[in-house]
Amino acid sequence: LGLKWDFNYGVSNAKIEKNLIEYQKLVKKRQLALQLQEGTIAKLSGEAVRKRKLFEAAEKSLKSATSWVRLESDNMDVGVGNIKRYVKAYQYYYQLKGEVISTKAQYLVTLAELAHAAGDTRLLLNWLEYGKVTL
Repeated sequence: LGLKWDFNYGVSNAKIEKNLIEYQKLVKKRQLALQLQEGTIAKLSGEAVRKRKLFEAAEKSLKSATSWVRLESDNMDVGVGNIKRYVKAYQYYYQLKGEVISTKAQYLVTLAELAHAAGDTRLLLNWLEYGKVTL
């Protein structure tokens, strides 16, 4: 009739139990990885918001420094300017210009890390392309 008797039922059952335990371990490991990933994404998104605020504050300070340089330059043209204030204005301006570049780079690196943690490295490129993040 084509039936085959197998007297190794206990061995087969043990293999099934072993595979089931391995599967449960993998499921727990996957759940832990997903929880860690969610925590990482939440941390990086908070960091990205903080770095964006720092970047915006640095840009605002740079605009103020530009106004100060323009004012000191006009004062020098008229003849009532002080050379120390003029040099100090330029020093402050270029210091802030470097800070703007630095904070922007940090912000973009944080966004790239966020996109990587989310599992799609092209996410940052999409954000840039559709104007959600500007360079």
